Amino acid sequence: MYEHIELISAEELQKKEIIPLKWIVKDLLPEGLTILAGSPKHGKSLFAMNVAIAAAMGKPLMNKFETSPGKILFLPFEDGERRFQKRINDISKGYLLDSAPKNLLIPQNCYFPELNASALALIEKFIDQYDIQLVVIDTLGSAIPANKISQNYNYLSDYQMMKNYQQLATKKRISIIMIHHTRKAKAEVIFDEISGTRGITGASDVNMVLVKNVSESLLYIQGRDIEDKIYKLNFSKDNFIYTFSGEEDQINITPERKKIIEVLTENPEEEMQVAKIAELTGKKREATSQLLRSMRLGGYVIEGSKSGYYKLPIPN
Repeated sequence: MYEHIELISAEELQKKEIIPLKWIVKDLLPEGLTILAGSPKHGKSLFAMNVAIAAAMGKPLMNKFETSPGKILFLPFEDGERRFQKRINDISKGYLLDSAPKNLLIPQNCYFPELNASALALIEKFIDQYDIQLVVIDTLGSAIPANKISQNYNYLSDYQMMKNYQQLATKKRISIIMIHHTRKAKAEVIFDEISGTRGITGASDVNMVLVKNVSESLLYIQGRDIEDKIYKLNFSKDNFIYTFSGEEDQINITPERKKIIEVLTENPEEEMQVAKIAELTGKKREATSQLLRSMRLGGYVIEGSKSGYYKLPIPN
């Protein structure tokens, strides 16, 4: 069965010419499986629509990230034609389009079967038939067969489910965005807030979490072939377009961040627990935990030797 498997040396691999990574959205969305998660009504579907329409036209996403024009397959499991048509119209107006891009494809009547082996085969068929470069599945929870939801899922079942789509994306050299929800319960690492076991995030190539705040949104990113980033985004309710306004480590230090740095500076060699930092800064633990996660990805603090502990980075 495995007689065809052979070995090569590290030197041979070093000399081998390997096809460069393909980007659907340069420096943001590479080939492979991406999990885009967020709380309900936090804009993740609208963000994915921004990505889909920009990539379908080959226009810059958020006035920053270059896209490669191509055909997009959008599977809106939560939307009917009326709502999806409105979103297309709203975002198309934001891009000053007379009509929506022909490269953006959706199923007739917005209907697509639940995700099982047959649905996976149908997606692969459409990829080949229409030369699709990006598939958006919105959302994972609505796309899973009802009998699967009732079962007691574990790490291996979550991992295998996601691995099927990751392998399809890798084989076809396309990108698949799987839109998903986050849990209500907060975690020390924001990617641990993605619903389900770590099998979901473990099988993906890129994980993104979109967090909506009062005046802005933050897009947290981690991946195998992409740098960990936090992007600050603005959303216009007038044209339904997201725009890029900076990286987290480029944003000015707020008074709240300064206070945390002052507390940690007073104890430079001590690893401090989130609850203690919250007490000393006079803030709520949940808000402090979220701020520390953001500061960690921005390089202002680093994690301690135990979960939930932070300290200042060692100066170079």
